[in-house]
Amino acid sequence: MKMKLRENPAVKALAFTAAVAAFAATAILGWYQLANYDALWDPDYNEGDGYTIYYLERRDEQDIVGLLNLYELRDAGTDLSVYQEQEIVRLEDELSAQSTNLRWQLLAPDKTVLHGNTQESLPARALGLYWTYYEPLDLGAYAYPVEDDAWARLVASAVNVDDATNAVYTDDWQRLLELYLGFYEGDEVAAEEARDMGYDLTQLDEDTVFLAADGTSQLLLVEGEDGMYLYAPCLRWTMEPNEFGYQYDAGQGDWARTEGTAQSQELFLWLDGSFPVDDQYREAFQSLNQWRGDRGLLLGGTIVCGVLGLLLTAYLCAACGHRRDREGIHLNWFHRLPGDLLLFLLFCGVAIAVSLAWEITVYYAYTDLSMAGQLVLMGLLAAACAALCLGGLLTVVVRCKAHTLWRNTLIWRLCRWLWGLCRAAAEAFPLTWKVVIVGVGYLLFTIFTFNYYGGAWLLGTAACVALLCLWAFQWKKIRIGAQEIIGGNPEYHIDTSHMLPDLKRHADELNNLGQAISAAVEDRMRSEHFKAELITNVSHDLKTPLTSIINYVDLLKKEQIGNPKAAEYIEVLDRKSQRLKKLTEDLVEASKASTGNLTVTLERLDLGQLLDQAVAEYLDRLEAKGLAVVSALPERPVWVMADGRHLWRVMDNLLGNCAKYALEGTRVYLGIQEYSDSASFSIKNISRDELNVPPERLMERFVRGDESRTAEGSGLGLSIAQSLTELQHGRFELSIDGDLFKATVTLPKAAAPGGPVPGFVPAEG
Repeated sequence: MKMKLRENPAVKALAFTAAVAAFAATAILGWYQLANYDALWDPDYNEGDGYTIYYLERRDEQDIVGLLNLYELRDAGTDLSVYQEQEIVRLEDELSAQSTNLRWQLLAPDKTVLHGNTQESLPARALGLYWTYYEPLDLGAYAYPVEDDAWARLVASAVNVDDATNAVYTDDWQRLLELYLGFYEGDEVAAEEARDMGYDLTQLDEDTVFLAADGTSQLLLVEGEDGMYLYAPCLRWTMEPNEFGYQYDAGQGDWARTEGTAQSQELFLWLDGSFPVDDQYREAFQSLNQWRGDRGLLLGGTIVCGVLGLLLTAYLCAACGHRRDREGIHLNWFHRLPGDLLLFLLFCGVAIAVSLAWEITVYYAYTDLSMAGQLVLMGLLAAACAALCLGGLLTVVVRCKAHTLWRNTLIWRLCRWLWGLCRAAAEAFPLTWKVVIVGVGYLLFTIFTFNYYGGAWLLGTAACVALLCLWAFQWKKIRIGAQEIIGGNPEYHIDTSHMLPDLKRHADELNNLGQAISAAVEDRMRSEHFKAELITNVSHDLKTPLTSIINYVDLLKKEQIGNPKAAEYIEVLDRKSQRLKKLTEDLVEASKASTGNLTVTLERLDLGQLLDQAVAEYLDRLEAKGLAVVSALPERPVWVMADGRHLWRVMDNLLGNCAKYALEGTRVYLGIQEYSDSASFSIKNISRDELNVPPERLMERFVRGDESRTAEGSGLGLSIAQSLTELQHGRFELSIDGDLFKATVTLPKAAAPGGPVPGFVPAEG
């Protein structure tokens, strides 16, 4: 069977490598075009100098400023070191018109050329023409470029001047400045007063900065053509204006403008468009010209590489997680790492790669590397970024397929742990104490918020009332469920969704109880059905041989047998076979009665007449046992709704029970009681044997009062009588008082002949 394309590990590895290479190529080509956008795509080519030329100019600008600073030191009469002299020679050679195509001039305010490698007038149109403000060397310690309006930050930076090594920070800076001016004019008293303040004016120079310790000193913010500058007062500026014409007035504690003293200088840089010198500028210009001719190919390559990378990414997203030897989604060790931790590490890797690319490109590349070297470094960094991003995307896709994106994170594990901890604490805490804590918390909340935060108190009260209503509503659901289960509906299920934890736990216990009861009832019914079916089948199987035995006994009884013992044996066989027949019939009837398989035909019957007839049938047997029947039957008819055949069997079983188990020489009492909607008859007798069995147990099958089982009987009579009574919508009751045995049968009452037949209502227990 051929391996599916998405399950081939070699194909997936090759696709991943190709995708990384495609994205890296896209990044390189795209970066090159964006960096040189004006040079490649601007119709007016002379207005754009390209990325490479721009940074070559910035590099050379640093050398120019360094050379000008050395000129400032030399013009101020400072003794230069041998190294500084050599540096001037080197820079003049590198920045001369014979060594570079870059042209530069430092112009005075009157536009005269102070320094430069050409005396020609500034061209009206040149490559890369731009200017910058040049700061004189001696102002560097006191002028600070301002990038925005963050005044507090500017004040803080001015207070912490690192370059002013002789700065004096004091709350008395204003007075100290005045004393220095007096000392400068020859006032000896000023020197003594300053010495008393702890300062030696002879050790202070004109570059000393005086600032208040609390940062409240007067600062000067000057906006020039090239930016904004911040100044702090110094001794020099008390005697002469700064380069913008501002002078600090110690008496007024503020700055004043002196017109006509500005000393700003402008530095101009541009490229000679003819490129007479073979240098990096001409090389970069030629490279841009070449790429300008092939810009369509460059753009097309960028698009093709980008589309190819996206297509390979789509294939990898579809194929990731599949293996040829496993069904479903396979998670390797990489995909099992915590997702948030992994993505954080991938993000850090990408950030480091981007930062390195920025550093290399902006600060270092153009001083040490060619464009080819820069492209190689950018390509490697772009490939690293693409690999990290693609790996992160694929692991997210695999986790989404396996549905583990959220569950396999440190945040999810922490949240689950905290939730489990809170839930365990809440479950372990008694409900009573929860109510007490909530009550006390609400009381304290009311005390602290009622008078001052009325809105918060109203919201808190509304939340408590809503919680109480929710609790009451859910408790009502639990009560209804409990009543249903107790009422005989164990299948009832309480909906526990969105319930409070304590109530939910109680509802779950009730649901489990109902399920247990339902399972027990079902098991009991299944057991009863099995027993009934077993009894019926066994009885049916016994009936045929039992009938044969009875028939053959009858035949033997008709034969003339001279042996008295044989005749006696035949009599025993006849008696025992009849008893076995009766037992089999009782078993079948008990089984049918308990399962409700008997046909019941209810009709109007005279209870007294039927009971009188039954007593008449049993009168001889009762008298033979020495039992006297005492009957208290009403003279008028007592009409009940019952099945005559089944009711007769009930009376037969009760009277037969008296004949078997009543004490000889005692009385059997019969009585009928009539009620508004029912009527009952009762039979009472004194038991021959001690009754140490509960009434409820006597009504079970095969249970007899004679535990020695010496008397005749199957132990089914009372159970059959109970089942038949209940089939007729009646109630069968037994009571024992010492040796007194009483059976009561209650049946629904019927109307007298000629009247309507009332509906049947089961007797109340």
